[in-house]
Amino acid sequence: MFGIDPLTTGALMVLAAGGNVCDMAKATEIKVVPVTQDVNFVTDMTLAEMQKQDMDTINPHSFNGVSVTQGFAMGEIRIKASVSLDGAQVRGKPYACLWYKEINVGFEINPNIYIAKEVYRDLCMRRAVSEHEMKHVNTDRRVINKFAQHIGRTLYSELKARGFVAGPIPIEDVENVSDRMKKTALQLIEREQKRLEIDRMDMQALVDTKEEYERVAAECPRFKITPDMLE
Repeated sequence: MFGIDPLTTGALMVLAAGGNVCDMAKATEIKVVPVTQDVNFVTDMTLAEMQKQDMDTINPHSFNGVSVTQGFAMGEIRIKASVSLDGAQVRGKPYACLWYKEINVGFEINPNIYIAKEVYRDLCMRRAVSEHEMKHVNTDRRVINKFAQHIGRTLYSELKARGFVAGPIPIEDVENVSDRMKKTALQLIEREQKRLEIDRMDMQALVDTKEEYERVAAECPRFKITPDMLE
């Protein structure tokens, strides 16, 4: 937390009074870094166990149809953000200026592809299901790349509209204003994260179509799921 009190004010950079005293000496750095880990394949779950998993996929089949989950992709997008400020006291005045020094947004996705044991043992179905689930992984990669560009532009435009610099403000208000500046930047990131999740669901739904499921099944017509596999 950036704060100023009578004991620490003297440690601040001092700006000469006159002109626009709150001009930043350096522009705000906004860094957005997306990272995607390597795909991890998990193949120790049976078909019966897989049916008990709670999926967030919207089933494309009619209510009269019965579908069996043979594999699924899962990857949590984790986002970490930090905001740092800098400040200066106006020389000879009980006022200070605050500005955004650096905003960092780092996020990563750790993709896992789960394939049922029975499916993995069949070379044809292993390839067909893996290919389908990789479409989900690649969709997530496109989502986070899109988000990386979007969040950088959004932070810049939103903070520019409010002003990257605050001041001159009374010394006693510096801590409250700095808290508000940090909170605003973090709220913007949180808002865009929620939009990311909705966009992600929409894009993933485009992969799980009825036609795509039928295509995967048609690749390996000899593979049959028997009732005992689901017990």
